[in-house]
Amino acid sequence: MCLRIALHVVLQSRHKKLEQQFFEDRAALVDKYHQLYKPLYEKRYEIVNGITEVEGVKTPRPRTRIH
Repeated sequence: MCLRIALHVVLQSRHKKLEQQFFEDRAALVDKYHQLYKPLYEKRYEIVNGITEVEGVKTPRPRTRIH
């Protein structure tokens, strides 16, 4: 029984190390893609808020309602 417990402790230790590496790798990957998305989000922000005009797109005229 003690041997099983000892083996379990060893396996849990390995699992913990792998999990720690996973979270470090995941954080690096999230940061990498955040940096890649950043220019797109900034451009979208500028377009949505009217800071930058979009070429080739006509601004729709407001509809007038006849009562």
